This record gives sequence, structure tokens and C-alpha cells, in this order.
Amino acid sequence: MSLRYFNVYGPRARSAGTYGAVFGVFLKQKLSNKSFTVVGNGNQKRDFLYIDDCIDGTLRLFNSNYSDPVNIGSDEQVSINQMIEIIEDVSGTKKLERVYQLDKPKGVRGRSSNNDLIKKVFGDKGSHTRAAVSTNSLPLGVAVEVDAIFEIN
Repeated sequence: MSLRYFNVYGPRARSAGTYGAVFGVFLKQKLSNKSFTVVGNGNQKRDFLYIDDCIDGTLRLFNSNYSDPVNIGSDEQVSINQMIEIIEDVSGTKKLERVYQLDKPKGVRGRSSNNDLIKKVFGDKGSHTRAAVSTNSLPLGVAVEVDAIFEIN
């Protein structure tokens, strides 16, 4: 079995590096009261999968008879600018400046999980699908993270 995860975020999210760390980097910048550093114009879209949904989907697949490659992702595409807005809205703190690095490679304009196969494996409705295809909206997942961090600090 081969599982392809799409932009997993949650506790202990990486806050450094160049691949898959945008959530952790932005959260660290927000908590440090630093400007958001955005590579490109921020209009690039991604889907983000909360770690709990990722784990649930993985466990359901391991406990099934399915053995081919499959994507585990979200049905919700969000721009980098939208992710920053969500982090700011959920944190309830002042908005920070955004520094756009337009001279750096921007990556692809959009990247998201094609969830047709996983929906077919688990059926299009019900809790099995929810665990493998995140319906947990990004603001809800970010809220869980921000609340946990502000409680710790």
C-alpha cells in the first residue's frame, strides 16, 4: 500500500524547511509577532489535511482490504493568503505585515488531492470517507492548534 498525503498540519508542525512546512512557518511567525514571509504572491492554492484526519484515514486503510496507491487529502483548496487570514482571524490578535518574495520560485499555482479513488474505496458518504478525505475545515483545524498554543503560552 502506498499513501500520498497532502499538506498535513497540526501539533509539532515543522516550522523550518522548504517542503510542506508553510503552516508551521506561518504559525511560528505569528506567535513571534514577525511579518509573514510569502513566497510568490500568495495566490497559490493547496489543500491542507489536519493530522487527526490523516491518522484516521491511514488506520482505516490499513484495516481494510485495499492495497493500491491512494491519496489522503482534503476537498478544500485554500490559497496561501487565505491560510494567513485564517491564522490571523482564529488567533484574534493584530494583523501582521506580509512580505511577498516575488523574485523566488513560486511553485505550482495549485496542488490538491484527487480524492475520487478514496471515496470509491470507502463509499462517497459516511464516517469512513470523512476520515480519509478531510471535511474538517481549515479554520477549525487552525483553531484547535492556535487554542492549544495560546493555552501553553
